[in-house]
Amino acid sequence: MAEMRSDDPVNGYQIEDGIPPPSARGKANGITNVIRKLQIGQSVLFSQYKHSNQVSTLRRTVEKETGCKTIARKVDGGVRIWRLS
Repeated sequence: MAEMRSDDPVNGYQIEDGIPPPSARGKANGITNVIRKLQIGQSVLFSQYKHSNQVSTLRRTVEKETGCKTIARKVDGGVRIWRLS
């Protein structure tokens, strides 16, 4: 079997070393930051979303990290998230 060098393409893909991953995930990171800042009884409207399931993963991420409880509902104008505890 021939020795493979790291600069040889594999099935048309180039494997590379030393490329750091991005530090944040863009829009999703911004939305989770907003959810983290909610106080009990506060809510925020995300007009860019039309269905509550579009923010479910983001809500659950914050709930697991902080121990808070939130709900999301489709409302006129988008999706609203409330912090319950």
